[in-house]
Amino acid sequence: MRRRSFRRRDSIVLRLIVSIIAFSSLIAIFATAVQLFVDYRQGLKRIDSELTYAEVVTLAPISKSLWEFADETTQLQLDSLVSHPDVDYTEILVDGKTVWQAGREPEGDTVEAQYPLEFADGPFQRELGSIRIVAGLSRIYQELFDKALIILATNLLKTLAVAAFMYFLFHIYFTRHLIALGDYARRMDLKGLVKPFEFPGTKAKRQRLDEFGDIANAINLMRTNLKESYDELIESEENFRHLIEDSAQGFLILDDDRAVFANAALAQMFGFDNRDEILHIADIQELFAPWERKRLVGYREARQKGEAAPSHYEIEGIRRDGASIWLSVSAQQVTWQGRPLIGATFVDISARKQFENELVQAQKMEAVGQLTGGVAHDFNNLLTVILGNLDTARDRLVDGVKGDSRQVDLIDRSIKAAERGAALTHRLLAFSRKQSLQPTATDLNALVSGMTEMLRRTLGDSVEIRSQGAKDLWQCHADQSQLENALLNLAINARDAMPGGGTLTIETANVTLDDGLSATEAGVDPGDYVTLSVSDNGCGIAANALAHVFEPFFTTKDIGKGSGLGLSMIYGFAKQSGGNVTIRSEQGSGTTVELYLPRFGAKGDAADSNCSAANTPSSRGAA
Repeated sequence: MRRRSFRRRDSIVLRLIVSIIAFSSLIAIFATAVQLFVDYRQGLKRIDSELTYAEVVTLAPISKSLWEFADETTQLQLDSLVSHPDVDYTEILVDGKTVWQAGREPEGDTVEAQYPLEFADGPFQRELGSIRIVAGLSRIYQELFDKALIILATNLLKTLAVAAFMYFLFHIYFTRHLIALGDYARRMDLKGLVKPFEFPGTKAKRQRLDEFGDIANAINLMRTNLKESYDELIESEENFRHLIEDSAQGFLILDDDRAVFANAALAQMFGFDNRDEILHIADIQELFAPWERKRLVGYREARQKGEAAPSHYEIEGIRRDGASIWLSVSAQQVTWQGRPLIGATFVDISARKQFENELVQAQKMEAVGQLTGGVAHDFNNLLTVILGNLDTARDRLVDGVKGDSRQVDLIDRSIKAAERGAALTHRLLAFSRKQSLQPTATDLNALVSGMTEMLRRTLGDSVEIRSQGAKDLWQCHADQSQLENALLNLAINARDAMPGGGTLTIETANVTLDDGLSATEAGVDPGDYVTLSVSDNGCGIAANALAHVFEPFFTTKDIGKGSGLGLSMIYGFAKQSGGNVTIRSEQGSGTTVELYLPRFGAKGDAADSNCSAANTPSSRGAA
């Protein structure tokens, strides 16, 4: 089980304290603003009171002093005005000019008032000038600023003190319990669940009866349920593992394209030593033929989208050694370690596929043989008549027209062409009829040695023949004459594949094929066999043609140079003898044909001489 790494980025308590401080600060700022606004209004009222006092109390004495030309008294009265806390400057204007002044005119915001100075004595009244009184607001602003600092500092200290106290309370009553619960949850491991949760410091280990106690009870109940579920899951998974581990069928669990589980049977199917080698494959599609992978991707994407995808299908796989293997697959969604993945069961159907292919081949050969036999029989009758008429015409021409050698030559060429056609029809008839074999104990080394000189004359000096016979070679159970024809056909095919000359290698060997893939690859039943291998270093066979080399009348030779029956007849001879023939080729590197014949004495020495030879064509034509 993967454990998640936790890191405490912040604390609920700290966030709560910060929120309280922020909210308290907003309240303090708002209250301070209200208080300062009230004080500002009161300061303005105080200035208005000072101005009203000056208007009511000082205007008359100042007017009298002006009337009496009491300059010193007038100046003293002005100085008395500016001695008031809120009055900064005053002046007396006569005809718009400053005559007396006191104080200093303030900068910034001000409140000022200007009153007329009049002297009255009974009915006599005269305007002497005006007085201008200025009160600056800077003093009020400074008072407000100082007061704001005191209020905010006081509130901040109170808020911090309350926050610290609340932090302590939260830690005592909440935080430490939440930390304990979190640590317990992080330590919880399904493979080894820890003991039930208990709050630290609880007297006599008593459970709390508050909300935290309910949380602790819920966690402990969850722990118990998880333990029971995990034990059941482990038991179920172990049973499942034992079931699929002991199964003869391959089993695979996929997470996208990567295997997370594979059993030993699957590893054996694909030629691996153990299942761990499959788990280390980066892309599981490497186990299948390249032309199958697009189909598999389509199935996977359809399942991921919830769309329909085949749950049973057949597919061609690639073993570790590069050999092909046919598999029947059953795929479905499974739950693996709590995740929905794809599980697939594999059954090796290579033997069945081979049998089906051989059955199709045999049916094809039977149909082709019947058709070929009928056509060849009728064509042979026609050629017999043509040859008879040509012979008669030649005799009459020679007896009747002396010296006309040109016409005689034309008739001779026609006779030779008809004879070649007759030879071909004989081969077609032999292909279509049941061949009666006479299998005996045959020494392949002696047969090859006896044919070497004849093969040299047939193939010519441009082809070098190398023979490598195995020591202590078993005798094989086969018809010697048919085996000689097969070797001759293979040698001529090799020569035709090396028009510029080359090397023909003939090898013999003893092989024992078990009931595994080796017998399947060879296309024979398990047992002992003697092999005859004929190899050349010629032009090779194209991949698209290689699949058709054993089909009747298939040839890559030029028209008139091959009938396309050589390899098909060899194939039929090998099958009728209880063996098989395989071919490997690569363009530009040459071709190897390998004939498997049963060991003499291994299968009762009985070959059914009445069986019809399987008929298949040659890839490069037969001699």
